[in-house]
Amino acid sequence: MRALSQPAAEVLTRQDVGVVIKTVTPTQRGRVQYQATSWPACLCGVTHQTTLEPNQPVRVLGRRGLTLLIQPLA
Repeated sequence: MRALSQPAAEVLTRQDVGVVIKTVTPTQRGRVQYQATSWPACLCGVTHQTTLEPNQPVRVLGRRGLTLLIQPLA
């Protein structure tokens, strides 16, 4: 039986802004409103304990499969 591999991350050429609609933590995926659609999202490149709460703006760096890779804005 073949193991399924994780899809490669796709980095956006233009970083955009989304808004958290379901809390995101380093260990828990959440949801982000981005380009008029709700997406699953996970934190990317954050080295400290960060919790992103609903209505908080985030920077969308890219995506892996259907999951957006995000960072706190500012």
